[in-house]
Amino acid sequence: PRTEVHAILTRLDIEILEMTTESFKASVPPYRVDVTQEADVVEEVLRIYGFNNIELSDTAHADYLAEFPAKDIDSYKRTIGELLVSTGFFEIWTNSLTNQAYQEKHQLTFKGKAVEVLNKLSEEQGVLRQTLLFTGLEVSAYNINRRQKDLRLFEFGKVYYKGMSGYQEEERLALYITGNRETENWQHKTKPSTYFDLAQTVSNILLKSGITANQEIIKDQLLEYGSRLLLNQDEIGILGKVKSSLLKEFGIKQELFYAELNTSLLFNAAN
Repeated sequence: PRTEVHAILTRLDIEILEMTTESFKASVPPYRVDVTQEADVVEEVLRIYGFNNIELSDTAHADYLAEFPAKDIDSYKRTIGELLVSTGFFEIWTNSLTNQAYQEKHQLTFKGKAVEVLNKLSEEQGVLRQTLLFTGLEVSAYNINRRQKDLRLFEFGKVYYKGMSGYQEEERLALYITGNRETENWQHKTKPSTYFDLAQTVSNILLKSGITANQEIIKDQLLEYGSRLLLNQDEIGILGKVKSSLLKEFGIKQELFYAELNTSLLFNAAN
């Protein structure tokens, strides 16, 4: 009631001025620095009168004063990257240009046609990559040749191809595991990394993303054995042991486990 409102404000030393049937002016004492606008005056009345004494309409509702933040793929990649780093992975960045001879020598085929650079500087960097594997193997070989044999690497990058609708690019996440699980020391002997270490890492990524995917065994041109991940019949990635013939091409004499995931599909499906 209006009389109750005025009585409450008066008891709070807020003076009522120029009162009409529709409104009034309030004079707030200087020490009430928390009362600076109309909403503050309303809050003072409700605080004393009691929120539980205000009857609610059957159709009462609330509006959001702020918008929910839009999903951001860069933020998602940063979250997954932090997860991988926390489990011992190091991030790498490699050139999008690669050597077409890798693909031709091993008779590999990928989605669409390779995008060839017209004014290429060398044949070693003559086409845009269709998989992240080759440049990742170059990095792995470089480190192994310098006595860094226990590697856990990941890379966010793009692959490129020319399809029926023109030039296309896709966001991918590559994972590489080779060597021992951890550096051997005097307290205990370490064990070599296995396919299951890679599978556990991929499982952690899916769990972090809130995704449940089906897994089935496949025969892949890049892998001696492995599996693929399916989400609503869409392939979101493959994982397995890289073929020894490919490793030999790069001078790698130890087992290497590799996964390549479609970052865009993961991001779109993530909760």
